[in-house]
Amino acid sequence: YLNLNNLTSAQGLKLPDTINGYLNLRSLTSAQGLKLPDTINGYLNLSSLTSAQGLKLPDTINGDLILNKKLDLQGISLPRKSDGTETLISY
Repeated sequence: YLNLNNLTSAQGLKLPDTINGYLNLRSLTSAQGLKLPDTINGYLNLSSLTSAQGLKLPDTINGDLILNKKLDLQGISLPRKSDGTETLISY
């Protein structure tokens, strides 16, 4: 589990390749400089992102993907669960 809910910038942030629990980045407003893990075995909270510019989502999220409902995901590759099913997107 990695709770970085007060982080507002991803500048200088280095995350592991896999997180065996949730990743809470709910205060992050920009994806600039953000390198997310390849796998998150819990939920990913990016609910304050106002732009998907530069966003590359993990290949695998085994929990919910929590986003701002106004976020335009056009052109963004969406993650799947380990079993191949779609990751649930929550707002």
